[in-house]
Amino acid sequence: MLHALRLLFLLLAAGLAGCATTAPPPPAPPVREAPPPRRPPAPAPEPRDESPPAPVVKSAYRPVPEGVFESQSFYPRAEVTVWHLASGARVVFHRTLAAPRRISVLGFAPGGLGSAPDTLLTAAIAAPSVVQPTDADIAEQVLVRITEQDAQVVGSGSTDMLERVLRQLVEAMTDVQPSGAAQPSSNVVLDALLSGVPHTALIARPDPDEALAFYEQQFGDPRRFTFVLVGDATVEQVERAIADVLPDVRPAMRAVLAEAPERAPWRVPTEAVTMMLAPQRGVPRLTLAFRGRAEPTYPTLAGLYVLAEQIEGALAVALPDAAVVVAPGLDFEAGVAELRVTLAGADVAENAVRIRAVEAITAVGSLSSQALAVAREAARAQHLAQLATHAGWLDWLTRALRYDHDTAAALQFKRDLLGVTAARVHRLAEAVLHADQVVSVAQPSE
Repeated sequence: MLHALRLLFLLLAAGLAGCATTAPPPPAPPVREAPPPRRPPAPAPEPRDESPPAPVVKSAYRPVPEGVFESQSFYPRAEVTVWHLASGARVVFHRTLAAPRRISVLGFAPGGLGSAPDTLLTAAIAAPSVVQPTDADIAEQVLVRITEQDAQVVGSGSTDMLERVLRQLVEAMTDVQPSGAAQPSSNVVLDALLSGVPHTALIARPDPDEALAFYEQQFGDPRRFTFVLVGDATVEQVERAIADVLPDVRPAMRAVLAEAPERAPWRVPTEAVTMMLAPQRGVPRLTLAFRGRAEPTYPTLAGLYVLAEQIEGALAVALPDAAVVVAPGLDFEAGVAELRVTLAGADVAENAVRIRAVEAITAVGSLSSQALAVAREAARAQHLAQLATHAGWLDWLTRALRYDHDTAAALQFKRDLLGVTAARVHRLAEAVLHADQVVSVAQPSE
C-alpha cells in the first residue's frame, strides 16, 4: 500500500514538471514606430518683376502700335496673309518673286457703274477722266478706274518705296480735283452698255462737279476698300507700311454722308448693241462681250477658259491680221458668264469686220477629243503664265476676295482645267455665244 502511494506521488510530480516546460513565452515588448521624416522648409518666394515686358520687334522694323489691327490670318496653301484693320479696311498680301524688288497694289470696293443712279450716269462714266490726283507724281504710278461692279485703284513701285506707293494710292482716292474731260475708254463704255446705261448718257457732256461728287462717293472712304498687295516683300514690311499709312486716312465728308455703294450683279443683254466711238490716236480696236446664264462654279470658269482658247483659234483663221485677246469671266453671285473679245489692228473697227468676227465666234462649240486636249493644255499654260505675273495674282485674289472664296482657288484651278469635257464646252457655247445679244464697241483711229 505504501509502495502504491509513493508511485502515485512520483507520477503526479512528473506531470507537473511537463506542464511547466510547455508554458508560452512572455509577450514581446511593443515596437515603437519611427517618426515621419520632416519636410524641408519651403523656398522663399522670388521677388516679382514689376518692369513692363519688352516689345516684340519683328525683323528690323519697329513694332506696330496697338489698336491698328483687329486680326491677322495666314493661309499657307496660297501663302496669303490677311489683315483686318480696326478702321474697317482689309489688306491681303501674297509674296512672289516674279518681279524682284517690285510691289503691285490693287484696291477695290463695291460700287462701279452698276451702282450709279440714272441722274449721274454721264458723270459716273466720265469720273476717272474729269478728275485727277493733286500730286503730279501719282499720274505715272496710280490708275483709278470705275468698272461695272467696282471702284478700283491700281499702283506699283519699288518694294523700298512701299509706304510711298500706299500713300499715293490713298491720296489718289481722297485728294482729287476736276480736270479737262476726255473720252472714256472702250472698256468703260462697254461696261456701261452692259450695265444698262443708255446711249444718251454715253454721248452727253459730263458736268465736272457731278463727276467729282460721284468720284468721291466711290473712292472717298478707303476704309471700305480691300487692298491686295503682290510682290517681293516681307510680311513685316507690308505690316509696317499699312500701320504707317492707312490708320491716318480721313475719309471725304461726302463719302461719309452718302450711302455706301453696293455691287450690282451682271446683266445678260436682251438685244445686240453696237457703238462707234470717236476716232482717237492709236491702233483701231473692237471689243465684244458675250454673256449668258451659267452655273457659278470654278469648273464652269475652267470651261470658259477652254472655250476662250477655241475662240482665239477661230479668229486667227477668220481674221489672221488682227491681234486677239479673249478674257473669260464669271459673276459667282449672279450666275452670269462672260467672254470678252478684244481685237486690235487695221480695219477691225469696220462693220464688216465686226460681222465676220461675230460669225466666227458664234460658230465654235464642238470639239474633237484631240482639239479638246490641245485647248485644255493651252488654257492650263495660260493660267500658269498668269500666276507668274503680278497682274495674274491680283486678278485671282481679287476674284476670290470679292466672293469670299478660298484664296487658294488659283492653285486648284489647274485641276479644274484638266477636268473640262467637250460636253461642258458645248453647253457653255450654247448658253453664252449669241449673235443677237452681243454688245460691241468700236474704236477707230484718227
